[in-house]
Amino acid sequence: DSAEPDGRTGKSLILEAIGKIRKVAVLDGKQLDLSDRFAFQGVRHDTEIVGLDDVSDSFDFVKLFHKITAGFEVEQKKLPKKYVRFEDAPKIVVTTNYVVAQLGGSAEARKMEYGLHPHFSSAFTPIDEFGHNFFLDWDSREWSNFIHFMLNCCVDFLREGLLSTTITGLERRQIKQNTAPEFVEWADDY
Repeated sequence: DSAEPDGRTGKSLILEAIGKIRKVAVLDGKQLDLSDRFAFQGVRHDTEIVGLDDVSDSFDFVKLFHKITAGFEVEQKKLPKKYVRFEDAPKIVVTTNYVVAQLGGSAEARKMEYGLHPHFSSAFTPIDEFGHNFFLDWDSREWSNFIHFMLNCCVDFLREGLLSTTITGLERRQIKQNTAPEFVEWADDY
């Protein structure tokens, strides 16, 4: 809960890990313009997950509602539009250092939020803890450990379903993002 949202917690690394076992299309969230008809042209017929990586604080979650609940339309340059039925449509993962601003029943029914503990940072990276880069310089034992971990996650999901969690400080961060840090300080004093 700092004045500025801090990154380097591993959000993109999680997307990359999922991409090792599922077909993921990662889109640059900072450059993404959801009103651009070609915004999702990187999504292919076999894409299972669309990762909108590192979206800004002005990200408009409402513009994803149809893709989340009704199906997925993709338009690529010089090709006809493709519509993927809901049953076959990729799931959407959004990573951000900010709070997704949209509130209310429609937004709440379409999202599941998870917070990452700031174990890693710019001063303490995974290479500091593990002694090597993830995925790039792993030996067969590291790959085996990774696959084992991911399969255990799948077993947990099949057994328990999608688990919800409480994110500590989320309401405070929403207030800061939607007003100003000075307002939060003033409100704390009064």
